[in-house]
Amino acid sequence: MIMTEIDESKKGKISPRAKAVLLIICLVAIGIILGLIVSNSMIIDVNEFLSRMKQRTPNADVRPLAGMDIVLPVLGVIVVFISMCLMVGLIGLHTWLFVKTKSKYVLSLLVFLVPLLIKSIFYVGALRGLFISAALPGSPAYTALRFSGMGLGNVLVICAVFESLAMGALLYLSME
Repeated sequence: MIMTEIDESKKGKISPRAKAVLLIICLVAIGIILGLIVSNSMIIDVNEFLSRMKQRTPNADVRPLAGMDIVLPVLGVIVVFISMCLMVGLIGLHTWLFVKTKSKYVLSLLVFLVPLLIKSIFYVGALRGLFISAALPGSPAYTALRFSGMGLGNVLVICAVFESLAMGALLYLSME
């Protein structure tokens, strides 16, 4: 009798783990969509910039972004946006927890997460600059900034991947 009452009372309720996984999946999907939209607009802006540059200096070794020039920068933007969406979810969750509990620990997490979100916004700007460097193979900055080898582009993407994994794990653990 008691077991059936407990089972009936839990009908229609989602477990905290399922909520966490569902929230993470939704935030990752939103991050992918926003990352694709922003990277597409970046590609258009950079190609327009490069065509204007080619008109001003016809002898310059400038080519529009295409193929492999686009894959890693787009992946970088998508990963950064996934990380940003997970951070926004964490900030929202911890704000709700702080209002509910007034915990100094939760406040310290908020103080930690907000600058990380701001840093991610700056990452997007840095990745935009790296889109341009990918199209300028003759420039001295090309080697240091490229998205191959140990260029800055790869380092930013790797950092963003680890950050996204950490934010996803923190969000999952915070939802329990």
